[in-house]
Amino acid sequence: MKSRKWAKIGLYVASLSVAALASAAQFNYVDFSSMSGMNLLGNASQQGNVLRLTDMAGGQSGYAWQGTQQHVASGFDTTFKFRVREEWPGSGADGFAFVIQNNSGTFSAGPEAAGGGMGYHETLANSVVIEFDTYTNWGLEPRTSVEWYFDWELNQWLNFDYADYYTDWDHAWDFYSNNHVAIQTRGTSANSADYNQSGIAYGFPNFKITDGQEHTAHVVYDGTAHTLKMYLDGEAQPTLSGSIDLSTKLSLNNGMAWVGFTAATGGAVSEHDILAWNFKSSYQWSGFLSPVAHKQVFKAGSTIPVKFQLVGASAGITNAAANFTVNGATAGYFRYDVQAGQYIMNWQTTGLPTGNYVIGADLGDGTVRQVTLTLN
Repeated sequence: MKSRKWAKIGLYVASLSVAALASAAQFNYVDFSSMSGMNLLGNASQQGNVLRLTDMAGGQSGYAWQGTQQHVASGFDTTFKFRVREEWPGSGADGFAFVIQNNSGTFSAGPEAAGGGMGYHETLANSVVIEFDTYTNWGLEPRTSVEWYFDWELNQWLNFDYADYYTDWDHAWDFYSNNHVAIQTRGTSANSADYNQSGIAYGFPNFKITDGQEHTAHVVYDGTAHTLKMYLDGEAQPTLSGSIDLSTKLSLNNGMAWVGFTAATGGAVSEHDILAWNFKSSYQWSGFLSPVAHKQVFKAGSTIPVKFQLVGASAGITNAAANFTVNGATAGYFRYDVQAGQYIMNWQTTGLPTGNYVIGADLGDGTVRQVTLTLN
């Protein structure tokens, strides 16, 4: 990263005047009334305040990518709300996927990825997907003893687990699931919607994906433990959990990749809508380094080097946007020193009155790391 001139701190903290850096580490779409920062391709479109990946029409495929690459190797936490509607109960297809990929921020595929390909099959290389599969393509899906059916009297979807009622149920007779979620990847090769070729883990939601209701998915990747988990509708236990190391499975750009969604329809159709989405990267940091780590009292008017490192799975990230804060207000930014392998802010305290100051490092991941220093 090129060095930049550092902003000087004025006489009082309240009068600080510096340009804060926008952190690339996170974004938050409370809805999609604005598509700023998004790349929509194929049949994806903005419908009011909704991001629609496909319409209720056949042979469609839609793509939506956050236009700025995000840090994923060190870990991330993302939540999105979605809704999948079908023409009538049992008619929906084919599904959608949350995608991590380092192929292109404007990737879209042709007809070969439509239908059961959910927009990524045999076309999107260097990717990991969490798919929400809503249609049975015989032989491509995980098997289950649970069958979903629509109760017209109750006007709702219900399920029936044959294994609970038939003690002699042989799992060789399980159904290919048309209501499952799965982690799928073939590393840097073109990904596949065939679970037998690309499956890492699968799970079965406690609801029918195509029920037309709003649902919430919370996806957490731990870059140290190398686990990818998804929690649906606020449940305490993950519906989906698999082991994967993104930094070795994919070819990333300094730990970064594009994130977004794909979806497709075939002969059967569904509307695939994303209603809200937030994303934040996880950083592992060293704590404040010396001298701040070993000394909390400094002479007023001195220049205090405030330093930290990113460690563990975050090591090697040299372009994190880290704001320096004083008493909760942005007071500058950290620069990355290549030779030292550290993020550094030289806090100039000239003109500041004596007393206690809470300084912090804000990496945009939702946590401001703070320490109290005293000037005397």
